[in-house]
Amino acid sequence: IVGALSRPSTARAKITSRPSHTLIYKISGESIYYLDGKQVHLVPDTVLYIPEHQSYWFEKTSEGDSINSLVNFHCESDTPTHPMLFSTGIGENVLGIFRAMERCWQMSAEPSQNYQLISLFYRLLSLLVTYQQSEYMTTSQKMRIEPAMDFLKANMFRHDLKIPELSAACGISDATFRSIFSARFGTSPRKYIIEQRLKRARAILESGEYKNISEVAHSVGYEDELYFSKQFKAFFGISPSDFIAHSYRE
Repeated sequence: IVGALSRPSTARAKITSRPSHTLIYKISGESIYYLDGKQVHLVPDTVLYIPEHQSYWFEKTSEGDSINSLVNFHCESDTPTHPMLFSTGIGENVLGIFRAMERCWQMSAEPSQNYQLISLFYRLLSLLVTYQQSEYMTTSQKMRIEPAMDFLKANMFRHDLKIPELSAACGISDATFRSIFSARFGTSPRKYIIEQRLKRARAILESGEYKNISEVAHSVGYEDELYFSKQFKAFFGISPSDFIAHSYRE
């Protein structure tokens, strides 16, 4: 790893023979990259891989800030020789991994942080491969779990929600449901629900709708405030109370 950082994108730029491989996660805004005579549209929650020595140019296509999180790296083993776009969908928190890698990079003088950085990098690669494989699912496979997705939209924040309710909504076995779900979203049903609840909690905290953490926890399906706080910190790297304090300082 030779760099991990977030930064606003310039309006346009041309890169000649990029000195390292890179993975670019689009946090906000939109850009078009022109690589090998093709146009690649980079939108939020997508990741673009650009190989070493690639020449290209890009331009911002949206109003306001366009922010990217990047990981630059060298690799002695074989790597793809052409750019690749990954749509991460709504699986595991890819941005959280990029953020964690940035923090490790800033502390890379400590040996333990270097090991953590490499661990996060391999976790990221594993997720991207999983997402890529999920793109090859047939339409009929994806449609088999649509009843569960409709059920989730209506019941996501129920504290007593159980995974078997989802497979029952589809009329398939629990094992089959979990297999199709994981292939489609790159994560388990349980982790998916946790992520959606925590993202909703963060949005509530940012809005100032509730200032009481217990109320926020209950509104997204948690009966235990302490358990909610523990999961929130594990996911975002900051406790709900510190998140509120930081938001008010900003």
